[in-house]
Amino acid sequence: MSRSRRTPRQVRRRYFVALTALPVLAEAVESTDPDGLPVLAVETIGGRTLRFATLPAQPRLRVTFADIEPAVLGSIIGLDGDRPELRVATPVHMDWSATHSSAIADTAARIWAAHQRACDR
Repeated sequence: MSRSRRTPRQVRRRYFVALTALPVLAEAVESTDPDGLPVLAVETIGGRTLRFATLPAQPRLRVTFADIEPAVLGSIIGLDGDRPELRVATPVHMDWSATHSSAIADTAARIWAAHQRACDR
């Protein structure tokens, strides 16, 4: 394979490495979630406090509980489209999340839009 055919792949790889090195332009509410991701917002839904953290170079938010173990609830995907939805990662929280999934998705979409506007300035 010639060098010119690999160049786009090399450029993309370097671009993504450079992107992950850049700081998040939005101010974090808390420093990090349990996995070290920057938290963009903390909201109370259904009597439980949720942290919404950003993942580098991905249009989704990680959702964790602030005061319940296991802390991980899951992720909100599809934030760059019309219908964001909650993907639950911990089966223990399935019943609670089924009742509150639309409120969690709406809150995440609002947080995502607000931080996108802040980054576009």
